[in-house]
Amino acid sequence: MKGDQHGDAKEETSDHRRLTSARGVMRRSPEFQRSAAGSLH
Repeated sequence: MKGDQHGDAKEETSDHRRLTSARGVMRRSPEFQRSAAGSLH
């Protein structure tokens, strides 16, 4: 079970990085932020 958890955590980190990058883009474009925020949430 610990191994699976570690694998999930690794994937989560990758997804988190994507979200962080997306957030940076969203901050630059308010319009994109609105549509993206609706999709993310």
